[in-house]
Amino acid sequence: MSRRFLTLAVLPAALVLASCGGGGDSKSAEAKPYVDAMSTSMTDEEGFPGDEKQARCFSEGFVDIVGIDKVKKMGTPAEFADDSTGMEFDELNLTRDQGGKLYDQFGDCDMDMRELMLAEAEDEDTPAEVKACLDEELTDDIVKDFFVTMMLDGEDALEKSDGGTKLTEALMGCMMGDTGGDMGEDSSSE
Repeated sequence: MSRRFLTLAVLPAALVLASCGGGGDSKSAEAKPYVDAMSTSMTDEEGFPGDEKQARCFSEGFVDIVGIDKVKKMGTPAEFADDSTGMEFDELNLTRDQGGKLYDQFGDCDMDMRELMLAEAEDEDTPAEVKACLDEELTDDIVKDFFVTMMLDGEDALEKSDGGTKLTEALMGCMMGDTGGDMGEDSSSE
């Protein structure tokens, strides 16, 4: 239970951190090296759920939403690319509106974060009842609130946000409810 829960709970952090970057007018000559660096960094990141086109789409959106001035403060395009997969969003001082727009940018680039989370639960070891429960309990609003709060508050989002709390409750409830308590039972023998 704990490994599957941990994977599902950490997936959003990995996706968000793997997709950090951006700034300003993504079509400008000044922004292009940063967009290129971020896009390359995303596609090189193991576990990135998109392709080059989606990485470029998200990178351009990120640049437009965050602003080139904030991105340039992170260093050269090469330094930015090196930092983009481990970036601390709270250092960018994003507003909740910017966080919401960044989350929406995933959808604009054909990456459904809710579906990506649900896909993590879909393997041959996950009971159908757990999959159905997660599909019902992990609403778009919960997932979005969690991602946005994580962008603003970092990994403390699981404890700090309604979405983080509801996400944790949904994951735990579905995982534990199906087995009568401890999904770790399958690792012990009688």
